[in-house]
Amino acid sequence: MRRGLDFGTSRAEDSRKMARAVRFRIMTLMVLLLVVIFAMKEAGKPARWMWMGFDQQGRPADASDTSDVLVGTSGGMAKRDSVDWMDGATAKSASRPLTPDSQRQGETKNGLSTPPNDLPAVGDYDRRFWVDTYRHSSGDGQRDLFGLLRKVIQSDLSRPANGPALEKLLKRLARQQTDFQTLALNEIALLPDHVQQKRKTVALFEFDRRWQKDVLPALTAAAIGKDFAFAGQVEVGKVNTWLRELYLNAVEDLAGMGTRGDLQGWLTVWDDALARHPVKPPSAGSSPVSFLQVSGQPKTWRGKAVNVSGQARTCRKKVLEKSQLPVNQYYEVWVEPLDDDGDGLFCVYTAGIPDSFPQTAIENQPQKFHKIDIPVSLRGQFFKIRSYRDSAGGVSHSPVVIARRIDSVGSIASAAKQHVAPGWKTLVMWFVGVAVLATSLAIVVFRSSRTQARAPGKSTARRMQRALEMLAQDHSIKSPAQRVAELTEDGDTPDE
Repeated sequence: MRRGLDFGTSRAEDSRKMARAVRFRIMTLMVLLLVVIFAMKEAGKPARWMWMGFDQQGRPADASDTSDVLVGTSGGMAKRDSVDWMDGATAKSASRPLTPDSQRQGETKNGLSTPPNDLPAVGDYDRRFWVDTYRHSSGDGQRDLFGLLRKVIQSDLSRPANGPALEKLLKRLARQQTDFQTLALNEIALLPDHVQQKRKTVALFEFDRRWQKDVLPALTAAAIGKDFAFAGQVEVGKVNTWLRELYLNAVEDLAGMGTRGDLQGWLTVWDDALARHPVKPPSAGSSPVSFLQVSGQPKTWRGKAVNVSGQARTCRKKVLEKSQLPVNQYYEVWVEPLDDDGDGLFCVYTAGIPDSFPQTAIENQPQKFHKIDIPVSLRGQFFKIRSYRDSAGGVSHSPVVIARRIDSVGSIASAAKQHVAPGWKTLVMWFVGVAVLATSLAIVVFRSSRTQARAPGKSTARRMQRALEMLAQDHSIKSPAQRVAELTEDGDTPDE
């Protein structure tokens, strides 16, 4: 073809390439949209975020160590129970500090904690002494101290079996209290302000007076099974309040029941759940806690009151022959929450169950899980996130709640369950909406990337006009009809 007569074959090829690129872009956007929808769904599951290690105590839980209760959510059968201290009778733990030295807040070089302000309030030295003493104690020492404080609070006048260990504990506490006072006096003597020296000296001697008059006599009497004064019980109750946070911080999440460090928190949460006055079932206006809330923030919810509503799936009874718990038996009930979307079940330990439960079967076979399907509601104390092996052999996680009693709510929970669960119409509308949104997005992308047809410019029109004139003047260029006519005139015929 002669120069100047190319009317855009390369431009047509570019147009086809652009069309292929647009189709590829549309398909890519559709795939990315589906990926985003799937990611949004998976992001709502707490198990997807456990690899980040948040809210864990120490090392991550090993699935091979979680040989706990095997619960089938459908059949409600239990295969094995290896819980060690669930009755609070025994607990063996290695001798280790509660927290590393680098994490202990407010410690000076001489080992004495310093208060956040220069003027200590009444009881500030008491709190610092007990917190430092508990933190620096071994695992056995922490357990003995917790048990001795708990005996005073519960007015337990029985003679303890570990009397010699408690006597050693009291001697060590007396020695540590003397050392604490000596360090505090040295610290006060170095203060440049005489007013601060006077105020801190008064607070320190007030701490020593409460120790000598109330706390030490109450602990000594409890260690030998004798009666003690009410004032001492009140002061020991304050000590237990200061240490409560340490008890709960030692609880290990994402592990089976009965791990090291859980005993103090286990008994503390049971005491809190049963010490309260009987509570009414959660009303219709109260909002139950969700599986995602407690699974994502176990430290925030630990030891706090929570409302749970749902369908009780399984139940079994645990009889305690020798126990430190304030009950002689409790029930383990697995509850599917109302807002459940396949994430998991709540494991509830309670002292009482509704009459609508199969009482006869549970009493005749207390160690076996019995399948039930009853709507319930309860108000209890959150304890931890436990790991357990389900009937399929996989490792699952479940929030543990301790409650005084579970109440049956009849048709209220069933109606709420039906209201929460989306129907087929909602699902169809949801998928249609997603399809419409994806189509609209594809149309917008296609229109924005499409090459618009434009009229030729003046220079292009002139070139085209000149090319057409040259084509008309060139006699060597003939149309197919002219060539057929010439062949006919020459007498030649095309091959058939």
